[in-house]
Amino acid sequence: MKALIFIGASVLYAVIAYCIFLTLALRCGLGPDSSASCNDAVDRQAFSFAVGAVVFYAILSVGYWRNRSKSKS
Repeated sequence: MKALIFIGASVLYAVIAYCIFLTLALRCGLGPDSSASCNDAVDRQAFSFAVGAVVFYAILSVGYWRNRSKSKS
């Protein structure tokens, strides 16, 4: 049961993070009229967000498994 909750929460987290990532990535638009400076800034923000999301997920995962393990013992 614990694994199913973890998988469901992981999928939900991935969907939310992906939607936020797309919002950042598509902020300036995809057309040829979008400015290069805006796209460069968005690329940096999107990369930082992706790295932050992975680190945050790892911290939450470790916390979930440690808290659940200690509460059963």
